[in-house]
Amino acid sequence: MQVAFARIGEVWQDAKIISLHGRKVDNLVTEVKAHGKIALFTDSNFPPSQIASCLLENDVENRRVVVCENLTYPDEKIVDTNLETLSQMRGFGLCVMIIEEDLER
Repeated sequence: MQVAFARIGEVWQDAKIISLHGRKVDNLVTEVKAHGKIALFTDSNFPPSQIASCLLENDVENRRVVVCENLTYPDEKIVDTNLETLSQMRGFGLCVMIIEEDLER
């Protein structure tokens, strides 16, 4: 988590941290709506694109989303986007996903 936030140049101490590894968080939408910054550990059962689609279907809008995959490895991948674009993307494995209110949009 610390590496993900360091890569995007932000502090992580004010983020609500949730793990989705091997579990479903029934209140994910509520958590995202209640917190300006959420950090998630994702898994293949609930990948970033599915999370983005779920949030959009539940009227969560105007969010910046950063997906960090394989941090510190040669194939590290960081995608900085929004929910709409992320909902159409595929191919992510285990990731750290950061969701923030985007006050610019």
